[in-house]
Amino acid sequence: MVIGLLPASGSAKRLGGLPKFGLPFNETMSLIEQHVLMMRDFCDEIRISTRLEWIPILRNMNLYHAEIYEYEPSTMLDAVNKLASLGGDDFVVGMPDTFFLNYDKNPYKELIDMESEIGLGLWECTEDLRGKVGQVRTEISGRVVEVIDKDLLCSFPNMWGIFKFNSKHFINPLLDNPSLQFQDWIHEGYLVGSCKIQGSYIDAGSLSGVKKLYRSIGS
Repeated sequence: MVIGLLPASGSAKRLGGLPKFGLPFNETMSLIEQHVLMMRDFCDEIRISTRLEWIPILRNMNLYHAEIYEYEPSTMLDAVNKLASLGGDDFVVGMPDTFFLNYDKNPYKELIDMESEIGLGLWECTEDLRGKVGQVRTEISGRVVEVIDKDLLCSFPNMWGIFKFNSKHFINPLLDNPSLQFQDWIHEGYLVGSCKIQGSYIDAGSLSGVKKLYRSIGS
């Protein structure tokens, strides 16, 4: 079974307590609804974790084929681990406060179709995101050899935006972010593959990201 995981239970401190996953990008759809829509075609199940106070918001959205779970995690990996522990074989993980622009193929489908059991979906790391995201160094083959998180001095040209793993790989819920988990898997000798996704990746988790989102879809 392929399971889509969308952790949507962060504290939302950067936008005055507003859940970023609920930001609209057109007249009828929010960011998280778009992620669910993209996962529907190939996921046997989609799971969303969220806080108690946001459940009414999510229940008013078009999230057909997705199950909502109340869970307030300590880290994003804690939420991913909790959702994965409910069962499944292969998992694909997205960030519901992000937006993919001008892609050719469905980024989630492109990632899940990769042969490697662990994989990262990569985008070009633009200057506005440098030092704010997990940047990735790969071999020519696409194998990931190093991931550095939120370092302004990092010069790696690509960043990860989505990832996949399977039930054979341990998720450490105590780690602060997925980049540290990827690095641990690399150190343990696992093959971490990657695929380069066409188009742009917009992180709407900050005010500057929200401004970029609306400038991009409005042009």
